[in-house]
Amino acid sequence: EAAVSADDRPTCFVISPIGEADSDIRVHADWVLKLIKDVSEADPYNYRVLRADEIGDPGIITSQIIDKVLTADFLVADLSFQNPNVFYELALAHAVGKPVIHMIKDGQTIPFDIVGYRAVKFSIRAVKDIENAKAEFQKQLDAIRVKGYQPVNPVTQANAVQQLAESHDSNERTIGKLMEQVSHQNVEYGVIRDQLDRIEANFSQTIVGTWPLAITNPLADVAASKGLTMVDLSDVNIEPPASLSELIEPKTDKK
Repeated sequence: EAAVSADDRPTCFVISPIGEADSDIRVHADWVLKLIKDVSEADPYNYRVLRADEIGDPGIITSQIIDKVLTADFLVADLSFQNPNVFYELALAHAVGKPVIHMIKDGQTIPFDIVGYRAVKFSIRAVKDIENAKAEFQKQLDAIRVKGYQPVNPVTQANAVQQLAESHDSNERTIGKLMEQVSHQNVEYGVIRDQLDRIEANFSQTIVGTWPLAITNPLADVAASKGLTMVDLSDVNIEPPASLSELIEPKTDKK
């Protein structure tokens, strides 16, 4: 039996800021593309992954990009750096009901209209950060591959609410109103979750990463101003909290 050619594989199109060669944006975009390819092109998925700058066909690039958005089996949208072209192409994907996995650079804000939809946070600060993003991406890829999966995005939700609101059935109109309320609550929850994620990231970088100096130095200054002396415990083996939530709610030994 002849081997399946690369062009016969299902496709994943990556909507992404690209930037100039060697720029910070290009470095980020290339790392994200590598993660997507490492997962999506391997067994059992075997997708052909393509980004706009990899399109080799002759023709108008904007038309080619739109064609890829419309024909790809699924898409990945990198929301980092608030790139307007990305949001234009993402809106098109949402309008035609394509499965889309959202990604964003860790520490950046997800735009309000889609903040209620989970995005894979991506960072290249450490190997574990990349591995965590890869695991989350694979989880979302598995979800959209489930038989009968129906994409949910602001467009599909708005259409569903409108159809129910115009229904002659009072029960369906009530359901439409409830769906609209839930949608608003999801956005509010997404805003809170995004803010907590950024607080968590800042906490890890500033306090946990420099424990205990980030805490003891300011306290030492205050103590000195009051004529007090602090005991140096820097040689004591004190484990820093792994996360902000652990600091707020310390783990207790279960007996």
